[in-house]
Amino acid sequence: DEASIISYCPIDEDGCRYLLTDYFGKLYLLVLEHDKRNGSSSTTITDMKLDLLGETSMCEYITYLDNGVTFVGSRFGDSQLIRLLPEPENGSHLEILESYTNLGPIVDMCVVDLERQGRQVRRKAKHYFLRYEFF
Repeated sequence: DEASIISYCPIDEDGCRYLLTDYFGKLYLLVLEHDKRNGSSSTTITDMKLDLLGETSMCEYITYLDNGVTFVGSRFGDSQLIRLLPEPENGSHLEILESYTNLGPIVDMCVVDLERQGRQVRRKAKHYFLRYEFF
């Protein structure tokens, strides 16, 4: 099967394991095996393994937090907090811990100072970029 990878994040500090997501919401684990020569700063990749872990929301960005917990941010669907499982349950290595309803896209918003401290925050969104103005 063909996959168009749209987001990735490292799991380990040494760069051996990565989480990859594709356009359809599939989450993969990429494991790189490498041979680091003693005393040398160069590393040679000797093997790659790609495993399908399960399906999430269509992911815009992904962040591995810790202890198998990962945040999946989505622009088109609900964002999710998931846990990576060592053994599959119901055919998936994923457990959805929390789902966050997508309210976007937010095109304009104004937060009013209810405590009358004289400060106000406005957010103007254009093409998914936010600009903050403090008054």
